[in-house]
Amino acid sequence: MNIYSEDARTSERFDRQRAEYYQRLGLAWERRLVALQTELETAEATLRQRYQEHKTLSQRLAEHRQKAEHDILMQQDRAYLARLDNLSFAIEQADTRIYKAKEAVANLGVALEQTRKGGPSQDGQLSYERVQGQVW
Repeated sequence: MNIYSEDARTSERFDRQRAEYYQRLGLAWERRLVALQTELETAEATLRQRYQEHKTLSQRLAEHRQKAEHDILMQQDRAYLARLDNLSFAIEQADTRIYKAKEAVANLGVALEQTRKGGPSQDGQLSYERVQGQVW
């Protein structure tokens, strides 16, 4: 037996095994690369989808904030209008009281003139007493 030919066959076998190993390793790396590329594409698609959802939700939030601000302003407007109505009513009541007070003062002036002249009122009471009830 030739040692060199045995070594050559062993070397060829090792070379063949090494080539097969690297081929299998290359195929494994290719499969891993394809899997990673697929995973990357999926992640990018998910990211685009989430970005679109974020954009949509941001728009909805802005609309909601604007509507909420509008609703708050409308509530404030209604509150101010209610306060204005209350103030208008209070002013009307005050005007009525002022008018009645002026009328009573005028009647009191008339009653004082009558008492100065020494004449009682028609019902037998002093006019001042009768007018005093109108003021209060």
